[in-house]
Amino acid sequence: EGGAQDYGTQDSGMQDGHGAAAALTPKCEGMAEGAQCWKELANEPGCHVWTGYLAHDETIAWSGQCSGGIATGRGELTWRWPGGSGEDTGELRDGKQHGQWVLRGADGAVWEGPYVDGERHGHWVIRRGGGDVWEGPYVDGEKHGRWVIRWTDGDCTRSEYSHGEKVDGGDC
Repeated sequence: EGGAQDYGTQDSGMQDGHGAAAALTPKCEGMAEGAQCWKELANEPGCHVWTGYLAHDETIAWSGQCSGGIATGRGELTWRWPGGSGEDTGELRDGKQHGQWVLRGADGAVWEGPYVDGERHGHWVIRRGGGDVWEGPYVDGEKHGRWVIRWTDGDCTRSEYSHGEKVDGGDC
């Protein structure tokens, strides 16, 4: 499952001179669209970051450090694809998003919330470019629990989710 891939220990990779990146599996090259895998950074060849959804026409750059072929520490991930881009600010732990992150889309949307081992986990607030605000919990990368949407016209909608599936909804 996403974020739970075992990428081996740094000890075995470091001794043969290939670093921890040699043990990363699966790598994105040759993987199908939508795969979860380790993607090489566009701005630092040989350095990898975990992606929970592979898009072949997307590039990823990292402003932070790279250690043993794995992006790490605080910095900014920049995602670019035809017709769009996004900038995510936070901490990478062993190449995966961890802790509080702020994601900014070119459309003006701002997502704020925590990651655990590369997956959204905890309370998120999403401010859409048009002014709508979505708020609710993620568990292991999926919406789970009560989500509330406050529309710019003053209306409010609630939705209940169970493991990513909407199970109930209505007005607030």
